[in-house]
Amino acid sequence: MNLIIDIEEASKVAGFVSFVNYLDVPGSNKLTGLLTDEEVFVSSVALCIGAIIGLVVCESEHGAKLASSLVKIDYDLLLPRIFSIDDAINHQSYFDDELCLRKGDVQRVFLDAEHILEDTLYIGGQEHFYMETHSCMVIPSNDDKEIDLYVGTQNPSLTQELTAWVLGRDVSHVTCHVKRIGGAFGGKETRSIPPCLAAAVAAVKLARPVRLNLERCVDMSITGHRHPFKIKYKIAFNSEGQFLGLDIQMWSNAGCTLDLSKTVMEAAMLHMGNTYQFSNIKIRGTFHWSKICP
Repeated sequence: MNLIIDIEEASKVAGFVSFVNYLDVPGSNKLTGLLTDEEVFVSSVALCIGAIIGLVVCESEHGAKLASSLVKIDYDLLLPRIFSIDDAINHQSYFDDELCLRKGDVQRVFLDAEHILEDTLYIGGQEHFYMETHSCMVIPSNDDKEIDLYVGTQNPSLTQELTAWVLGRDVSHVTCHVKRIGGAFGGKETRSIPPCLAAAVAAVKLARPVRLNLERCVDMSITGHRHPFKIKYKIAFNSEGQFLGLDIQMWSNAGCTLDLSKTVMEAAMLHMGNTYQFSNIKIRGTFHWSKICP
């Protein structure tokens, strides 16, 4: 499926410079490593609302906002609609096989337990809401070989590596500067990288510095949040209130790309006992694919 993009009206805005998309990527539009299932710019299928399709470059912030609002894109609706955890479970939409941790004999404990309590709960996603939204400035050198990135990120090494990959250059030609992050809370471990890559492609195409600052509403729309979870638990305990066994199944909404979702699920599973030492425990976890931002 090819996206139909019309920039005719956008190009008429005063100060309009260029529209940048996947055709302008000099290296690989397909990312590698931790973000191997992502693209810099959507090449055919927009997997979620907020997928980065292109970048409008203008001489002013006002012009960029106006021009971007005038870009017209025709979409074909993709079915099924998978947005929530329950949607993903019902459609058997998941990334990897179920993870499982076991200790002791959980089955025997529940057969012999005096009391059993069980329920299902949902934990909604949460925006990291860092103080400064994702922002960067990319400055190419005059000889088109070196490039400097000024970016608020928790992961300057991966930012450097992926920028080099996308631009088709050696890592030694990319320098990533991080003066201050502007808040993060985990939200700038990887999700600060895609906007920076888009700006880098634009800077190389135009052979001039490009600055990108996301508005809060845009930032919250195109970057992922803390994972929503569904948790089903069953706990065995005696009349003295002593916990004897715990059986938990967890599902997380990972969004449309894997990113750090496996690590998030592993952390949730390993932290489940918290400060209580369960002698008998079984924890299962799956992270599900859906059509929301990763």
